[in-house]
Amino acid sequence: MNKKLAWKFVLIGFIAFLCIWETYPPDAKLKPGIDLAGGTSLLYQINTDNLSDYEKKNIAQTMIRILQERVDPGNKMNLVWRPHGFDRIEIQMPLASKESRQKREAYESLRDQLGASNIDIGAVRETLVHPEGMSREDYLQVRARRFEELAGGSAERLEALAKLGEAQDAFEAINRQNQEAVTAIATTEKSLQQAEL
Repeated sequence: MNKKLAWKFVLIGFIAFLCIWETYPPDAKLKPGIDLAGGTSLLYQINTDNLSDYEKKNIAQTMIRILQERVDPGNKMNLVWRPHGFDRIEIQMPLASKESRQKREAYESLRDQLGASNIDIGAVRETLVHPEGMSREDYLQVRARRFEELAGGSAERLEALAKLGEAQDAFEAINRQNQEAVTAIATTEKSLQQAEL
């Protein structure tokens, strides 16, 4: 009897060794499910009003297929899609791995740094508008201070903003000349009409 049991123990030991060999290291080869690793489980109910009985039977599978194609076409996010009855879908989303969270935090940090170094185009446009009732000298002083704030200590940016201000001044001067010319033409035409020429 011991000989019959001995080979069974050897076989069990060999199978256990193979199992351990295949799953080692467990962090790299085994992925814990949503119950162990954490995550979110969502349950959606599909509005089946105005559908035929045949359409109602297949609506959950059809919606799962459509949503998979749109949300996770390559199944890279490891989402679990399950139909519940004919009109409900369960979507399980595992938490991101530690590596993914670290990459996300690094990305957000770099994005914030880039955003802090960017110039707000809306603020630049607002600075270029000459407020009514403000003298030209006061406006130029306010604009120069605002450009220094927007440049954030960068000499290159301050130079570019100063050139932009000069271009805006030249544009406004040309626009004023154009308006004066249009007014002069209108006055001349009016004079000609009055003189009946």
